[in-house]
This record gives sequence, C-alpha cells and structure tokens, in this order.
Amino acid sequence: MVQAAGGGSDEPLYCAEQIRVPPELPDILKNYTKHVIRSQPDDLLAASAEYFGKLAKQRAPAGQRLSKMQLESFYDQCSRRDKDHLTRADIDAACEAASIPAAHITDALTLGGWATDHIPWLDFWALLAASAAG
Repeated sequence: MVQAAGGGSDEPLYCAEQIRVPPELPDILKNYTKHVIRSQPDDLLAASAEYFGKLAKQRAPAGQRLSKMQLESFYDQCSRRDKDHLTRADIDAACEAASIPAAHITDALTLGGWATDHIPWLDFWALLAASAAG
C-alpha cells in the first residue's frame, strides 16, 4: 500500500495531490539515469547502491552553505583566465583558493553532468551560487 505524504498515515492514496515529491528528486533521478546510461553496469542493483552511497557521502552537511566571498573569489579567479571552459584541475584549483569544500564541487559537477575535462566554468559557478541560495 502506498502511503500519503508524511509516511505516518495508513490511509491509501486516492489522488496525485496526496503525494509530496521532494523538489530535489527530479534532478537526482535525471543524474542517476545519465550515470546508468553512460556506465552500462552489468549489475544494476550493485551499481545503484554504489552510486547512491557515494552521492550520500558527497553531500555537504545541511546548513553548510557557500558565502558570497567564496563565490566572488571563485568567479574572479576563473574570469581572469579569459576562457569559457576550464579543465577539472583548473576548477579544483580555483575552488581550493576560494576555500570551497569538495562536497560542493562534486555536487555541482554531478548536477551539471560534466563527465569530460571541458567544464563551462560560468555554468559551474551558477550551480555553486544556486546551492548557496539553498
């Protein structure tokens, strides 16, 4: 039996309005689907457990948001390079100089779906800024 939002109710669901979908669920499922399509795992359940386990470990602790100063520092460093795309090493260096935690870097890369070493830094920065906003 499917339960209504809140999980504590044993009442059956009769309409879509009774279901609460967490706002982050569509992005999580989209990125997971991309991962599965790219990696084509032999054991989908094991690969799924590994993927979501890593994702859970990479998440920044609740309440740990980036500051305006960190975002400005990252932006300044990347804009000086006069390139639209940077390598992962360049992104990591700019984040380290701006004191941006690894969890935020990983979240932005995962959300952006960048699997190559050719990252549009302004899009990456926008994801960092969005995460700072909550």
